[in-house]
Amino acid sequence: MWYLYILKSERHGKFYVGISQNPVKRFQQHNSQENIGYTSKGQPWIMMGVWKAAVSEAEALSIERFIKKQKNTRIIHHLLEDKPLHGPLAGLARIPFEQT
Repeated sequence: MWYLYILKSERHGKFYVGISQNPVKRFQQHNSQENIGYTSKGQPWIMMGVWKAAVSEAEALSIERFIKKQKNTRIIHHLLEDKPLHGPLAGLARIPFEQT
């Protein structure tokens, strides 16, 4: 199973959308001191939400790209407010996530 997750930078207030088969581990990697990627500049990150996205990586990537192509945060806020989803996002199901 692939999951979509949304992070928010405590430092900059910006959002990051990603996919993973293990969102807990991926969240820890984003906040790790060893992280030298794009998200290292926004640490620390807060997990805003996790959704079951797809069975295949290709489907999950398609959903992630759709969200990122929107070029604004309206769709992210829509997801975070648990509003009804349509189109490519219709299959997403939010799941509980506890910060560790």
